[in-house]
Amino acid sequence: MTYARARLWLGITCIGTQVIVAFTAVMTDLPARWLPSEEAAFTTELLTLGYFFFSLAVLLLPFDIIGGWILPRQFQRTDQSFVSFATKLVRGIGVQLAVFTTVFVLYRLAGTRFGARATVGLFFVVQLTLVAFQLKLACWVGDLQQHRLRASGVNAVSLTSEDSGFTGGIAGFPTSDVVVLPTSWLTALPGRLQNVALLRRQLSIESGRRLFGIVLAIAWNTMSLVAALTLPGAAVTSVAGLVTAYFYFSLFGFAGLLILPTFSRRAVMAVDRLATHSAAASEIGELASSLEELAEGEPSRSASLESVFHPIPCVDRRAKALATREQHTGPAWHVARMALFCAWAFGGPLSRSVHCNIGRPDLWVFLPAD
Repeated sequence: MTYARARLWLGITCIGTQVIVAFTAVMTDLPARWLPSEEAAFTTELLTLGYFFFSLAVLLLPFDIIGGWILPRQFQRTDQSFVSFATKLVRGIGVQLAVFTTVFVLYRLAGTRFGARATVGLFFVVQLTLVAFQLKLACWVGDLQQHRLRASGVNAVSLTSEDSGFTGGIAGFPTSDVVVLPTSWLTALPGRLQNVALLRRQLSIESGRRLFGIVLAIAWNTMSLVAALTLPGAAVTSVAGLVTAYFYFSLFGFAGLLILPTFSRRAVMAVDRLATHSAAASEIGELASSLEELAEGEPSRSASLESVFHPIPCVDRRAKALATREQHTGPAWHVARMALFCAWAFGGPLSRSVHCNIGRPDLWVFLPAD
């Protein structure tokens, strides 16, 4: 079994476990049986929510160890010591627990005083805040070091990560976009391919695809929360009701994993085509191939497998599209994985459980991008 396929099966198992837990919880009304169903003291609710998210972290811990330590070591993808891995994992989990517990306490306060609409409105604002502070959050979670990157006409920085699968992305609130590249690319890639990488991301910004990707990701999450709050047992007036909404939100998040990648793949192809106006198609293909080797080393996969599990088209499919001058109109860059990151605003149920980032805190905020 290849590294990519081993990670895929791990991701399927991890997400499947969470979906089963969420479905069981809402079908048996577990939150109402185990958690406060009425308004409780602030300290009680704070500790209860903290314990709930800590319990979920414990549930994911075996998957984190397999995905972040065992598989990379088995396939010679890292030489990181276990102590270094564990230290980074604990740091990442700690930051997540702090964010998740804090926002849920805020939702409880808003829900009690102003109702469900205020909670949804606050959720929307928290998502925007996450987008604005994505770069800073990534540094906190993964202990990444930021460096200013000199690039003509591009607002760019590099982040130093020990994980070869870290790809950076685009950070910041739209109109203040910052292109983020891994520092490792500056030595692993020749200058011409670094320029193509910067070009593609700058085109994602200038064409409006990055903005629309954020809009669609936030809209999907917001509609998911609205729908979750209309279902039996979900409410914003108690810890049990809010946790029930969390489990419903998890199920809608799973649906997003099946639906949104199609939009992401189309946007990748569209940006590839845009880049051919300024760079050779061969260089775009070479860049994709080089980055795939750094990530999972799977340049080709079946269309059926890709349609369900991969928001970034394989190298061979991208090369074929470039060679045939196939036109793509995907307007929503990176929407599938942006929705996962923005889901941090409601406990991020699946944000660190997809095959590409299980056990890899460096990739929890900037999930792998094209």
